[in-house]
This record gives sequence, C-alpha cells and structure tokens, in this order.
Amino acid sequence: MQTMVGEVMTTAVARVRPETPVTQVARLLRERGVTAVPVVDEEDHVLGVVSAMDLAMDSPTPGRHCWDAWRAIPHARAAPRQRRSE
Repeated sequence: MQTMVGEVMTTAVARVRPETPVTQVARLLRERGVTAVPVVDEEDHVLGVVSAMDLAMDSPTPGRHCWDAWRAIPHARAAPRQRRSE
C-alpha cells in the first residue's frame, strides 16, 4: 500500500508574513529544520511559499546575507519534525 501525504506531513507549520525580514526567515528555517514556509496574511490565508532557495537567490551576492544568518546560529539544531499522529 502507498504512503499518503497525510501520514508524513508536518503538522506544526511555521509561517511568516510578507514583511518578515529574510534573515529572520533564514533563522526560522534552520531552527525548524525545514526548507520552506508559507507566507500568510493577517487572516492566515496563504499568499505563497518562501524557500531557502528563494532566500539564496535574493541577494546582491546570491545567498550571502541569508546563509550568513543561517550559519549565525551554531547552537541551532534541526528540530524533529512533528508528524501527524493517529
């Protein structure tokens, strides 16, 4: 039998707003051990998704400021992903 998405998805979803600084998003990605987060409005409607690659490409020196923020948290370890429980 195939594994369904609902069985492996992350349920404790981090989210950011459009005005969130990219360095803060980079930090959040690292702390949560994820590669992307949804961008939501004031009512938590999804406006889009921002990924680590998006952050890396949005820089005069692609990836520099975001990855500097990412690496600036030496104590941060990827949190275990919380899976849907039955």
